Amino acid sequence: MYQEQGKDVLNYFSTFVPEELRGEGIAAQLAESALNYARKHHYKIIPTCSYISLYIKRHEEYQDLVK
Repeated sequence: MYQEQGKDVLNYFSTFVPEELRGEGIAAQLAESALNYARKHHYKIIPTCSYISLYIKRHEEYQDLVK
């Protein structure tokens, strides 16, 4: 989930996967899609969500999106 924080900033504050689907890489797919969306639409992001923050640390190609 995200919230707009001004004209070109998105706060990604939650990534949720139901318990029965966890461990299948769905959260990673959500994170990657969300970050690619931000890049495509020229947004900066605030990674309030701990999973999004960790994903960015593991995938340095997204570091430039962080405000």
